[in-house]
Order: sequence, then C-alpha cells, then structure tokens
Amino acid sequence: MNKQDNSAITLIEILIGVVILGVIVLGMASIDSFTNYHFFSSDRRAKVQNDVSVILDHMNKEITRAIGNELINGANTVLNVNPFPSGDSAIRVYIDASGNGQREAPQNGPAANEDHTIYYRLNTSGATQEFEFCQIARRGPENANSTNCLSGQDIVLGTSITELTILPTPTTFNASGQLQENHIRIRLTGCWDPDGTPYACGEAINPTVSMETTVVMPSVSVN
Repeated sequence: MNKQDNSAITLIEILIGVVILGVIVLGMASIDSFTNYHFFSSDRRAKVQNDVSVILDHMNKEITRAIGNELINGANTVLNVNPFPSGDSAIRVYIDASGNGQREAPQNGPAANEDHTIYYRLNTSGATQEFEFCQIARRGPENANSTNCLSGQDIVLGTSITELTILPTPTTFNASGQLQENHIRIRLTGCWDPDGTPYACGEAINPTVSMETTVVMPSVSVN
C-alpha cells in the first residue's frame, strides 16, 4: 500500500509569512506618509510664497506713486514707517493720485483723484491676522488720523502675513527722521498657519517664506 506524502504549513512558516507581510505593509505606509508629508509641505510653501509675492508686487506698484520732499514738507510727509497707535506694523505713503506730477496739499477726506495717503497694515487686533491695504486715508501720513481709512476703501490682501519689516539703510532717514533716499527695502514674511497651532511657523508642515523687494519712488525728491 502506497502512502501519500502529506505536506502542511508549520506555525513557524506562518509566523515568518506574517512578519514579511507586516514589513511590506509598514514599508508601503511609510512611503505613503513620507510622500504625503513632503507633498503637503511643498504645496503649502508654494502657496505662501505666492501670497507673499503677490502682496509685494502690489506694494511695489502703489508705493512707486509716492510724491513729495520731506526736507521741505517735514518728516513723515512722504513716507511714515512708524507703527500704528495699536502697535501694528504699517507703512503710510503719500501718493500722486492726480497724476499731474505735483504734490498737492493733503485734504481731510480726499477724493480718489486727489493726492492722498495710502497705507499697508499688519492688523493683529482681530480674531484673524490680516494684511490690509487702505486705498484712501484721511490727511497726510504724518497725521494721527491718517490711520483712519475712508469708508469702503480698505481691502484685505491676505491672512498669511506674519511680519512686515522696513529695512532702512543708515542713510534712509536723517537725524530728524526725514527721508534721504528715494527708495526703500521691504521684507514680508508669511506662514501657512499664522496661528501656529498645532505646528509652529517654520516647521516643515507649517512653512514660512520671507521675501524682499526694493521700491523706487521716482517722484520723491531728497534734496
């Protein structure tokens, strides 16, 4: 009588198979997690960089219209980089809105076609941090009520900006605070989630981007 050989899987072989399968699953999960992590990080960085770049372009376009001479009209009459009374970082600029190439005296509540003050403000007082642009403000940039934007003239340019910095050179302003150059350097820093919860700004999953630009003001005289 012939005996048939019976083959069976032993417990050790089952355990080895489970281990190998576990290693494969963990490897695939790690690859997926790694890929997603870097994809989201790169995507978020690109979006923040785009936000910062667009706002810097906006600032470059508007601030270029600045006009005046602070040696004649006084400090801060063209450019005022002092913080708002609330402590918010800001930059106020008096522009040639009429387009006639001549500086007109500030009006309290100017029309869109009259020379007036514009300003950019990093508003941190609200529930959401906002980078604001005021198209028409009251009076000149050196005046306290120039921080008041006329009704309907304020625009939120973005909510990802965390820092607005003016980078003056040693000769940008004289001892009296008067502008001595017809250009300024601006640095903007943005963060994907400015709140920093649960990941702080600067971490790979919550990236930050800093960019700089130099704005030339051809209608500003410094002598």
